[in-house]
Amino acid sequence: MEKIGIISGKGGVGKSTFAKYISLDLAKEEKVLLIDSDFGFRTLDLMLNAEDSIYDLYDFANNSDDDMCINNIEDNENLDFICASQSKKVSDIDIEILKEKFANLSSDYKYILVDIPRDEESIVFWGEILDKFIVLTEDNPVSLRLTDKIMYIFLKNKIKKDILVVFNKIKNHKEFNLEEKYEIFMGPRVKIISKVPYFEDLDLENLDEFKLFINDISKVLKGEEIVLREKLERDDKGFLKKIFGK
Repeated sequence: MEKIGIISGKGGVGKSTFAKYISLDLAKEEKVLLIDSDFGFRTLDLMLNAEDSIYDLYDFANNSDDDMCINNIEDNENLDFICASQSKKVSDIDIEILKEKFANLSSDYKYILVDIPRDEESIVFWGEILDKFIVLTEDNPVSLRLTDKIMYIFLKNKIKKDILVVFNKIKNHKEFNLEEKYEIFMGPRVKIISKVPYFEDLDLENLDEFKLFINDISKVLKGEEIVLREKLERDDKGFLKKIFGK
């Protein structure tokens, strides 16, 4: 079983949307447990139609029955979910009990994915438990600066785990300079694994292309080598013909 954290340096990067779709993609072939650890600010339960969850991560980590805390996502027998507490914080969690719980689940799941807030306390807590981290960022000065702060938290607290960087919402796909980005996020355990384009709206056509990028990231998590995907070129004339029939 592999335990993977998902973090972003700033809000609005698309972390929760990414957590949802990477979990769904991995669950096509393997059993996945997705955990929302954004205490007090949970949203994944709404995105997964699991808002009726009564028990949460705090209950799970304090020896409540697993079956009460783990929710199966409707129409997906391979994806389970634990929601974040709305009233507790990460310091209320007994880390030793949580480690034991995860160990007991090792034969049930191939992946545990944890949506993590960007505060230092949460990162240090999960840094002791998880195997690797996916860090989402955007290619703009604010997001890059805050992502660099996330990297500093790892360095400062000696969290020696692999960090997989996903650039999300890239607007100038052809101008994206991979080598330049490695100069920003230097480190032997840092690897840029995807540059996901900006989609104004995840309608049916865009969602299909977005899922191709997500599937590439799933392949990386499975140990496969990939070539960074480029955004599909749209034929404007064909697109208008599709809409207006001309």
